[in-house]
Amino acid sequence: MSKAQILLDLQEIDLTLDRLNKRLTEVKAARRETDEVKAAQAAAWQAEKIAVHDRAARKELEATTTTLDTKITQAEQRLYSGIVKNPKELLDLQNDIASLKRQKATLDEKLLQAMLSLEEAEAVLKQRLAEQQQIEAAWRASQTDLAAEQTRLEADITQQTLEQTSTRAQLSASDLALYDQLRRHKSGLAVVEMDHNACRGCGVKPTHSVVQQLRQGDQFARCGNCQRILVQV
Repeated sequence: MSKAQILLDLQEIDLTLDRLNKRLTEVKAARRETDEVKAAQAAAWQAEKIAVHDRAARKELEATTTTLDTKITQAEQRLYSGIVKNPKELLDLQNDIASLKRQKATLDEKLLQAMLSLEEAEAVLKQRLAEQQQIEAAWRASQTDLAAEQTRLEADITQQTLEQTSTRAQLSASDLALYDQLRRHKSGLAVVEMDHNACRGCGVKPTHSVVQQLRQGDQFARCGNCQRILVQV
């Protein structure tokens, strides 16, 4: 087998490795949490934050309401107990009770609004959690196939890398340097077969001297136009 043909085999291995590594990168990226999953998690977290705030607000209002109820009850008991006999003290006590009841009425309105807000927040949280669960379940289901594909890809890459190493060992350092340089500058295609007596890389027919080099096979024949290494098969 000529050096050019060995390089052609090496190139096939390298192209396969390029494809496998590209797909492996895609699979690894797909195995990370998607933007959709992250968005669902963020929405659920925000809904939970609002619900926690509304629960705390309602609890605080309920505590304040209980305190006011206690004050009103104590004030009314004192008012009707007969202990207070001074008219001015009785009037002051009545005014205090009226003030407390006004505060209680305002507080009751706030508490009602807080309860409605909490009810809405709890409903939104329930919906966001359900959406998160559904999106994460679909994402996790896709991970099974992706994990299996990643395992296959990594095994194939290992096998191709072994073949790559074995094939490169058959070539000299200068031959490999030329091949690697062409691969970098020719979109991965350093070696091409002849197609109807023309370079398959660029379509230009080789000169007579290049044809002679191809026939002799003792040195690389290169396309005079694109400089790729030619192989006659």
